[in-house]
Amino acid sequence: RRMDEKDLNDALALSLELMAQRARGEGPDAQSPAKGLVTSAHELLVYVLGEGASAAVLGQWTSQGIGLAATDSLSSGEGCATFDVGLAQEQGGPCAILAAAQAMVVRRLMLAGHVMQPLDLDAQLAADALESCLTPGADAAHSCLLSALADILWHAASAPDAVQTEGAPPAEQCAVVALPALPPGGQGSTDLHSIFESMLMQSKIGYSWQATRALLEARQHMLASRVGALCFLCSALLSRRIERFSSERDDAAPPLIDPQFGHCCQEVLNLMILGQGVSNLFDGERDLGGGFVLRGVKARPAVGLLSELEALRYLQVGSLYKQPLCPVWVVASQSHFSVLFSLSAAAQRSSPLEALEERLLRAFTEYDLEGNGFISAEHLPSLVAALPEWHAPPLEQLRSQLDPEGTSLVVWDAFLQVMRPLHPESAVAVAAQAQQDSEPVPIPLLHYNGLASAGHAHKRALRHVTVCAGAARGKPMADAGLAAVMQTRWTDAAVEW
Repeated sequence: RRMDEKDLNDALALSLELMAQRARGEGPDAQSPAKGLVTSAHELLVYVLGEGASAAVLGQWTSQGIGLAATDSLSSGEGCATFDVGLAQEQGGPCAILAAAQAMVVRRLMLAGHVMQPLDLDAQLAADALESCLTPGADAAHSCLLSALADILWHAASAPDAVQTEGAPPAEQCAVVALPALPPGGQGSTDLHSIFESMLMQSKIGYSWQATRALLEARQHMLASRVGALCFLCSALLSRRIERFSSERDDAAPPLIDPQFGHCCQEVLNLMILGQGVSNLFDGERDLGGGFVLRGVKARPAVGLLSELEALRYLQVGSLYKQPLCPVWVVASQSHFSVLFSLSAAAQRSSPLEALEERLLRAFTEYDLEGNGFISAEHLPSLVAALPEWHAPPLEQLRSQLDPEGTSLVVWDAFLQVMRPLHPESAVAVAAQAQQDSEPVPIPLLHYNGLASAGHAHKRALRHVTVCAGAARGKPMADAGLAAVMQTRWTDAAVEW
């Protein structure tokens, strides 16, 4: 039987009372970790921040709200665009929370304006959005922000489990808004225990997207407070449920916030975008044996993610994150998060050749579990069997082409060169690609960085940037920075600011 509102409120009140007893050292299981919807203030604090966070990190996370930047605080020089819905970032640590929220705000503006209704998670940008959607006015911008934050919390509550447990009942879909009605200890308080205790004691449950948004609107002053970003992170975590979130992580032991530098772990950013606490950016899952499974992205998300660490070859971002349903991407640099997006539907289009190569790569990475760029030749039979549309030669002949020196390894570059022409549509795709490369079409993009720190590149501005896929073919690629990140999405792209 589905619990009604009174049942859930009664359950929450009882759980909060038990939490309060444990915090005071009372009750029969005062020393036991709480399970389910909430936990003790201390346990939640340690789960999020650990026990050795530096003073600088604590300062970052108790000095950052979620609110719109004053339009006159954005750069307005050459190459900059007007932006009514840019979030203001004052501290470096919570930038992942703000970047994810910013991406969801932009998605809403592009797809539905500031309407106060839930958006279909499968909604796509079918036609170009108007640049006027970026300047809806102050009231509409604030309304859009609240709706986007409700999108994040409700998705965290309702997204399917990344870990499927046979016979387990579906989780109750309800979001938690952990924004205290009153500033804990005053606006300037940095007493972490009182902050977390107030979050839990004054948490409210939303049983629908509309109810979740209404709760956010009722507590909007806390979103803009010094602990707004921290409270929203905890709201998303509690909406997902700590046990479920922990089961989705590769390793549930490390705190969610790095105690030395203050940045969020990858699972937090994935929670904000995917609604799941998975640890990786690649497509699908990788079974390492022995019951250990690395979990990544299983479906095209509403917004995507690009990473400078992929340009540096430290990790792999899968095609699902690179080709989200809406052309909006959180950009992860080595020390900061920002947002890249396009109002043009053309930004999502892939050439036929790119589509073929992507399918080959996806099949290959099923066996390249560590992203090394090579696999054992023993996987070749099953790999070829997974590509029935390719007219591959007999296995021994293919093996000799791919591994002429008998190393028992198949390298990705060689696999691509040998297999690409074996698809019946390859010749047409290559010809179309050559035509496209000879007349590259520029894709207009916009990049937003909400950080106001002096000396930071492109500080608090929405800037125009153009990419031309294929225009830089044969030229040295960027080795770092935003240009290198964009080249992981648009192959051999020329980037112009």
